[in-house]
Formats: sequence, C-alpha cells, structure tokens
Amino acid sequence: MRPVKGVPTRIASEADARELSLRIVEPSRVHPLLVIATTGRDWVDADELAATLRTTADVFVVPAQWIDAAMHHVPSTGRAFGTAARIYPGKDVPWQQRPHLSRYFTEDTADLAQIVEEVRKVSPGQVERSEASKRTDAARAVATQARHTVVELTSPELVDAFLKRLLAPDRAVPFALVTIAEGQDQPAIDARAVLDTAPGEIEVYVVRSGPLTFRIAGQIGRMASAFGGAGRVYAVGNAWLRDPYTSPLHLVTGPADGRHATDRMVGDALTEVWRARELQRVAMHQPLPGSPPPVRQLTDPLGAYREGDVVLAKVAAVDANHAVLQLHPGIETTITVDDVTGNELDRLDDLMSPEEIVAVRVVGVGAGPAGWRVSMVDVDDDEEPVPTPPVREGGGPWLILDLDAEPSAGPTVQPEVAAAVPAELGPGAPEPLPEPPPAPHPGPGSETSSLRRQLAELTRDRDHWQREARRHDRDAQEQYNQVHALRQELAKVKTRVRKSRTTSGADARSAGPAFASAEDQFRWEVFTAWVERIPAGEKASRPLPRYWIGPDFLASLHRLHGLSPRRVAQTVMELLLDPGSNDAHPLRSGPGGSTSAVRSGESTAWRAYVEHKTPSARRLHYWRGPGGKVELGHVGIHDDLDPGAAPAYLGEGGPLPTGL
Repeated sequence: MRPVKGVPTRIASEADARELSLRIVEPSRVHPLLVIATTGRDWVDADELAATLRTTADVFVVPAQWIDAAMHHVPSTGRAFGTAARIYPGKDVPWQQRPHLSRYFTEDTADLAQIVEEVRKVSPGQVERSEASKRTDAARAVATQARHTVVELTSPELVDAFLKRLLAPDRAVPFALVTIAEGQDQPAIDARAVLDTAPGEIEVYVVRSGPLTFRIAGQIGRMASAFGGAGRVYAVGNAWLRDPYTSPLHLVTGPADGRHATDRMVGDALTEVWRARELQRVAMHQPLPGSPPPVRQLTDPLGAYREGDVVLAKVAAVDANHAVLQLHPGIETTITVDDVTGNELDRLDDLMSPEEIVAVRVVGVGAGPAGWRVSMVDVDDDEEPVPTPPVREGGGPWLILDLDAEPSAGPTVQPEVAAAVPAELGPGAPEPLPEPPPAPHPGPGSETSSLRRQLAELTRDRDHWQREARRHDRDAQEQYNQVHALRQELAKVKTRVRKSRTTSGADARSAGPAFASAEDQFRWEVFTAWVERIPAGEKASRPLPRYWIGPDFLASLHRLHGLSPRRVAQTVMELLLDPGSNDAHPLRSGPGGSTSAVRSGESTAWRAYVEHKTPSARRLHYWRGPGGKVELGHVGIHDDLDPGAAPAYLGEGGPLPTGL
C-alpha cells in the first residue's frame, strides 16, 4: 500500500488495514496521517482534504468493517471509530503518551477548514517553529521574572532557559536553585526568603525533583546540581563548575532541616551578592565608600589556621544534638554535644543560638572548604582567638567576638512612626473622640453646605482612623522591642550556661588526674561511668566485668585531639555490660564486607562506635578472647583499621584502679 500525494488512500482489505495500523505507530514517521472512519457513506469530502493537504499529510479512508484492524496497534485512548476523523502527528509530537495531541473530530463537530488547520499545526516545519517559539517564550519569561519573583521551572524549555542564563560567562548576579522533593507539594527551603535577601540582585529558581533535575545535572554535572529537596547558591562566574564545593549543597533530610537549610542559603546568598557588588565596583574602578579600592578575593581564606588554634565561628543552625558552625562564608563544620560539654544530657539548642559568635579550637585542618573539625571542650575564656580572615584581601576580620556586649533594650520606635505620633498622644493616652458634626444651617446654598458637612465628617473619620493606625503601629513596635530584648537575653543566658558547662569541665581537668597512673585514671573513668549509669537497685545484678588494657591503647587515646576520655570510657562501660551495643562488629582486614576478620590466636578483633554521624568519627578497637575476656587495643578514626597490639591478658584485669 503506497499512498499517493493529493489522493485519499481507501482501505479495501484487512491486510491494508493492518499495514495502516503499523504505519500509524511507526516511531520514525515524519509526516502526520489523517484517518477518516466511515460507515458506508462519505460524511466528509476526503478528496478535497487530500488535495488540500497534498504535501502536508497522507489521508486514509477506512470502512467500518476494517476499522478494528486499522486500530489494532493504536493505544485505546487514541483510536478512531464510527463516523469520525483523527489526526496522528509525526515523531516530533508524543501523541501516544499524550492522546489529546491527536485531535479527534466527529461528524457533528467536523469542519473541513478546521481539520486542515489542525493538520498543518502538527506538520514537521510547524512543530519546529512551535518548539523554537516555546524556547523563545521561556527565555523571555525567565529574563523578565527572575529578578523580581521566584521562578518555577515547570518545563524543559524553562530549564534550558535557566541553564543558558546560569552558564552565561557575563552573568552579573548569583543564582539560587531550590528543589522540591518527590511526593511533596512545596519546597522545604523557603525560596522567597532567599530572594528577599537582596531583591533584584539574585535570581531564585524552584524545580521539582525528577526528569527536570536530571536535565540540569546532565548539563552541569551531578556534583554541581541539586535534587531531593536540597538547594544551593551559584556564585557569579563559573568557577563552581570546576570545584562544586565552592557552592555548598544544603540538604534537607527531615522536617526541621528546611528552616536550617533556608538560613544557610540566605547566608550564602548575602555573601555572594556582596561579592557580586565587589566585582562590579572593581570592574567600574569604584572603591567602597570610606575604604581603599577592593582587591582580589581570598583563594584559601583559612590557610593560616593550624591544629590547636582557637578561632571564631558563627552558629549557622542548631538543634538538640548538632550545631552547624560557619568558619568563613561557604566553609561549615558540624559539632555535637561531645564537642561542647561532653554531657550527653545537655541539648545544644539550650547552650547556643543561631548567629551567635563562638570561640572554638581547631582539631582537624581541612582541605579547602571541607574536612574541618573543631571542638569547644577545652577553650578557656582567656585564650585569644586567631583573627578571622577577611572575605577579601585588605578587608577587616569577618567575625569579631565582643565578650563585654550586654543585651540591649532592642531597637527603638522607627523614626517615621515616632514622628507620626502626635505629642499629645503619649503611651496610654486616651484617644480623643471625633467632634460631632455641626448642626445644619438651612438657607440659600443648602446643597453646598450639606456637601461641606459630609466632607468635614469624612475628614474627621479619616483623622480618627489614622490615629488608630498609628496607635497600633506603636503597640506593635513596643511588642517587637520586647520580643527582641527577650531573645537577646535568652541568647546571653545560653552563652552563660554553655560557659559554665565548659568552665566546670576545664576546672575539673585543671585540678589534675585523680591517679598518678594513666591506666588507673582510665579505669576510674570507666568505673565512674558505671556508677552514674546503673541504678542502685541494679548494681548487684549488673556488676562491671573485668577487662584488660593493651599496651597501645592509652597512647592512641591521647593522640586524638578533641575526644574526651570520658566519652571513650562510657563506650567501654556500655560494651562490657552489653557486647552488642554501639554497633559492635568484628574488625576486618580491609574495607568492604568480603575481607576476613582480624584474629590473633583464639582472640578476634572487634570494632565499636565512639562517635556517630560526625566527620572522621572515632572508633574503638578491642579484642575478645576465650571466656569473654576483653582487652582494649586502639582508638582511631573511621578509616583507621589498626587493632592494636596482640592481646596478652596480663594480670588480673580488674575493673577498678590499683589499690581500690
């Protein structure tokens, strides 16, 4: 069956009908097909349609007895039957997935001119022009909306327009991308709050996780993209393409993370907007008011920090168990309660507040923006912090610690509000009632007099409600001042509580160990942990078992900065009472589950968690021998697989220090 241009092809056999069915769904077909189903009479002029659509589409007429065979391979939602006509577009239109793109006409609604128009709409040249028009419209929409509102990327065309603007070498403002997690209706990160940091100086986009985020990742790489509810801010320029870590990804893993991620993205947005302004001033040779001309940005802002330094950090986010500290814009690290007080009963959100400036000790130097570890356990008030690097060369310190600052009474009434409050209306003054309207005066011009009286009444009403509005403004400002002052006072109380916790720990350490022997001191810590943890009524039934301490254990413990021996002692106590606690498992000779367990004679090396979900989390290695004997071997970081010296189980291995 070979169609002839300008002439309708009439199906005369089942074989022709089945061939047409395959032609309709052929994936490589370019030109549209018009299929006309009839019941024995020509209800539409197929000859005129074919002549009009000569170079645009092939026209087929299918009698009722062959329509089922002609529709055999066609999806049920895209079939023609009875007295009807259907347009089947070519490969550039996904009509099989979206049946409404295959226009359907019945005898009652068919119009020859309309059928011709609809066929031409899906012709190859018209589809290409339509796609180009979509791309142009998408680019125009993004360009006109992005500076003033959050733009939602809902189509491939909008995503492509976003990518074109994002990757433009002359882009002058930072971009923010916020994603919506699958199964959610709204993003957990407040995109509007990010835009409101500097309206007109940052563009904020929202996209749903799925095919569109894969499209973005396909252009800029997965490491530089965002997905699953996360978000990130892209600085001016394309340096983040080479090093995606310069554009931190802010993950959202739970309901409370949305607010924290929003706060971090707002901080990134402010930083990048400031940098963009700096770059524009440099390009225009305009110095900052009151300062020398800006110079190059710092490439390694924390390069001068060394392990053991006391430095400043800003609290970016905090919850009960974790706090995110910002060492420099774009460089963050996470600490736990163990890094602050070591008391598992403390809550970090009771000890510090967002935006608070704190002093911390560097216990692990990172590489660029990643890998930094800090602790607040052994920081004394009299230690002078290392000056915080500036954001740009030649600038002042990014953070300054003001130890003497006291909570203020909060901001005063805004000048425009204060000026608008009449002097006679002090706080609490009664509101004067509007004066009664004057009595009417009949006579000539009574209509004009009536209008004047109405105008006077309206003016008094206006003045009355203006005074009411000012009163409400004043009350709201006073309440805001009170809330602001209470928040400041709460932040001060948290700081004092935290310092009292860390100071008491420092005082205990400064008093010196309770025993001359390091081994006796550690045994005392384990015994104390048992005393504090096990209730009095259970101590007889849950005694502290014997254990041995290997020759390498204490040395490895003291080599790890920022790790409290008390925390290790608590882990040891828990393992002695419950061998399955702290995710204990046999230590293997290498990474991966296929390696063999480490053994020495009849003893097997085991591994247990000391810290959870922190960078370079510490692990305890110990030996289990015949009869349940335990010998402590080594403390190291996650990647350290050293089990310590082979177990000897020397001495009695009692739970108490010597002499007790």
